[in-house]
Order: sequence, then C-alpha cells, then structure tokens
Amino acid sequence: MDNKLTKSRLSNLLAYEWIAMMITIVIAIVVLEFIFNASAARLTTGQQFNYYYDTTIYSGNDKAFNQFILDKKTFSYDVINVSGEGLTDEYNTLPLRVSVQAADIMITELTDDPENNQLIKRANLHIDGQSISSIEKLVKDAKEYVKPFVVNMANLSTPTLNEQAVEENFNKRMARDNRYRFNSEAKAEGLQLEKERIVKLCKDISDLEYLLERDETLPDSQKLFYSYKKYTQIYNNQPENSSDKQRYEQLLANEQVERYGLRVDRLVTNSNKKNPSDFFRKVGGGDAKDVVILAFDFTKQQPDLQYETLSFMTMVVREFGTELDNR
Repeated sequence: MDNKLTKSRLSNLLAYEWIAMMITIVIAIVVLEFIFNASAARLTTGQQFNYYYDTTIYSGNDKAFNQFILDKKTFSYDVINVSGEGLTDEYNTLPLRVSVQAADIMITELTDDPENNQLIKRANLHIDGQSISSIEKLVKDAKEYVKPFVVNMANLSTPTLNEQAVEENFNKRMARDNRYRFNSEAKAEGLQLEKERIVKLCKDISDLEYLLERDETLPDSQKLFYSYKKYTQIYNNQPENSSDKQRYEQLLANEQVERYGLRVDRLVTNSNKKNPSDFFRKVGGGDAKDVVILAFDFTKQQPDLQYETLSFMTMVVREFGTELDNR
C-alpha cells in the first residue's frame, strides 16, 4: 500500500479537515442558539405594557411621557417593558397589535367629526370595534382577582394579605421565569415584590371605586368618566333594513350605559400638578380638551397583569389632577 505523504494528499487532507471544522462550528452555533433561546426569559403579554396615541392625538412628546411613567413607578415589578406608539392613517399598526394582544391603553378623543355625512366619535369607534373594557368592569374583575389574596375586602386601601395564597400564586406564576427559578435569594426578593404588587393593586382599586362613586354626585359637565352604550354609534351608522343593522340592534339590546373612559380634560388641576396638555392633546390642538383614555381587556391572556391599566389611570389622576390628593 502506498502510504507516502505527498503534497497532493496533504492538500486533500487539509481540505477535508477544513470542511469538518466548518461543519463543527456551524453545529456548535446552532446548539448554542437553541440553548440560549430555550433558557432566555421571554416577556409575556402582561409583562409588556403598550399604550397608543390615536391618529388624531399628538404623540410628539412621548419620550418625555414614557420617562415620566417610569419615574413615577406606575407599574409593578413584573411589567418589564413599557412603550408608546403614535398611530397614523397611513400606517395604522393597531389591528396587528390587537391581534397579538399587545395593547393596554388607547389615548383618543371625543370630538364629533364629519365623515361620510355622519358624526363619528373616535372613542366610540374603539369601544364598538375593539376589546375595550368599561372601567366598572375592570374594577369589578380586579376585586375578584385580589379576593383570594386579601383577608378583609372591606379595607382595600390598606389591605391585610393572605400571604400563603400570595406565595402560592407567585410560585405558580414564576415556575418558568428564570429570574426566580434557580436563586433562593432572588426568589425571596421577588416574593416581596409580589406582595407589594398586590397591595398596590388593592390601593388602585380603592381609588378607582372612590372616583366612580364621586362621579355619581357630579353634574354631567364635571364627570370624570365618559359614559356610553356600546354599539350605539355603529348601529346608528348602518343602512336601514340591512342585515348589519339588525345584527347590531340585537347586540345593542344586551348592552347598558357604562363608563368606558377617563376624561383627561375634566381633571381638576393646579400649579403643583403636571399640565395634562403637555402630554394629552389633539393634533394641531393646544390643550387636552376632549381627550379620553380607554383600557383594552385581554384578561384571558394576562390574568395577573391585566389590571396594570388601573395603575395607569390612577397615576394620570394623581399626577395631573387633585381628585386623589386626600386619599
């Protein structure tokens, strides 16, 4: 057998070794990528808080508003990413965002604008066509959510926690969260943050209940919440005797007037407060007149973090108005 090492054979050997080396490197990269993706902590729907400026709302000051939200520690520890987005008629990403439940708050307005010889309120368009919750429903659902974690539901402003129930829920929620899975010290810290989250949510519920009850004593011109009967606008704008008209008539019959939006322009403010118009105003407008804040409802997708929307609303009232100053 001719085993003599020649220049040709050496060249072939090196070529084969190079190919094998490249294959090994590619396999290693793929394996490392798989391990990284499998072990990385992915954000859930609730851990991402997304708010939107409607097409008619100015969003040019969002960088400052986003920082303001963070500075005020608006959300619990488990909300990891907070982002705002201005929608445009040319490139409206809302349908896509809603389809993957990446929506929490809509900042829109109530002005009647002529459209096809009909009067259309932007807020009503969203309430009729999107997964928008009434504030009353959000508060009611939030109370049901915290009930297992609270000893006395009659005192939500300063709640006493059922710590065992809180811990059990925390362990269940964080079973696949790499922040707390492998480190007992981090887990203990996380549990403390979880208790603070429940306490803060209870306070937000109490504050919203107070504001809703207060609203009932005020004249319509001063009410802080926008009331509407869902499907009224879309029903009125259907052609007579059409199948859609009949369908919305049936839907409308099952609805009642509820409070859907927080009216930013009705906040009672003073020099010690932030000016609402700095962050909430219509395109081309100079103040917050007719601006309203709506909350999306994706409770099934984010059962523990749905009620961060209440925290957003109470923050707006506290920082821009005086209504909660004595709470």
